[in-house]
Amino acid sequence: MDFVLLLSSNGLEPSPKEMQVVMQEYLQWSNHLKKLGKYLEGCPFEKRYININDSCSIYSIEDFEEGSNFITGFIKLKCKDYQEAFSIASKCPLLFCNFINIHPVLDAQNIT
Repeated sequence: MDFVLLLSSNGLEPSPKEMQVVMQEYLQWSNHLKKLGKYLEGCPFEKRYININDSCSIYSIEDFEEGSNFITGFIKLKCKDYQEAFSIASKCPLLFCNFINIHPVLDAQNIT
């Protein structure tokens, strides 16, 4: 089963040195998971985002304010169940400056 970890800022702004350490730890963590076939993909998001309305026209283009809670990126994992997804997410080095929400991905072919 695939799971998406949505990362959102917890308001902490790590120093450049702290961020360098976190990113090194993240690369080791994600490479280990890749070797196990658990890490499928992931990427950070920019702080700029677009709001659209129901007629699909651009409603606004905004930047998140420093220190605000915003979605910073995602990680997609292959796990056998929620417990494994939680176990992997709880060891993610990005928890230092993010909250993580774990979402199972529905198989589009099974949606009725």
